[in-house]
Amino acid sequence: MNLGSRRNPNASSPLYLVLVAVSVLGCSRGHESGPTTAETVTPGGSTVLVWGNGRQGVVLAHGASYDAASWEDQARVMADQGIAVAAVEELSAAAVADAAGFLRAEGSTKVTLVGSSAGAASVIEAAGSDPAVADGLVLLSPAGGDLGSVDSVPVLVLYSQDESYADGVESMVAAASGVDVEARALPGDRHGQGIFNGDQADAVVDAIVEYAGR
Repeated sequence: MNLGSRRNPNASSPLYLVLVAVSVLGCSRGHESGPTTAETVTPGGSTVLVWGNGRQGVVLAHGASYDAASWEDQARVMADQGIAVAAVEELSAAAVADAAGFLRAEGSTKVTLVGSSAGAASVIEAAGSDPAVADGLVLLSPAGGDLGSVDSVPVLVLYSQDESYADGVESMVAAASGVDVEARALPGDRHGQGIFNGDQADAVVDAIVEYAGR
């Protein structure tokens, strides 16, 4: 008996064909999906999660109630677009600067620092202490930091127009005289990385990608 020619008795059934099609599509998506896990590195002794590689680099500093891994969805989208992404675990200017230095050593010629809520203070301090650390900043609902100290790189501030920190963000921007800063108020009331749980999520990621590539 030629076992190689044995026919599956269910092969012609509609249900079988549907299951095969679903399986094939699932495999196809898996191959197109980009990096699923981050690489862990420790530049300067700080824990940093890294996705992708590219001439454009982005350093992510999370909010106080988040961690480095909380950026995974946004980092994967950016990595799929050819951006090297590094998310710091420790919220400090030193950790942010170390992550930026790591990306440059890996080939990124432009590095944008992104800080959300409390993480914005670390990003601002890193850029204010050493202008060579960043080529630009994106601050998401910044909650702290002296924005006026950043007078050598452009800054984009994103926040929700009805969030509880809105007045503070607007006051911070208004007080930053001499800084090249653009502020965009988004619809809604979500703060910091909470924006990624709403309908402005894609707009924020797109804004970061556009700013990193300007």
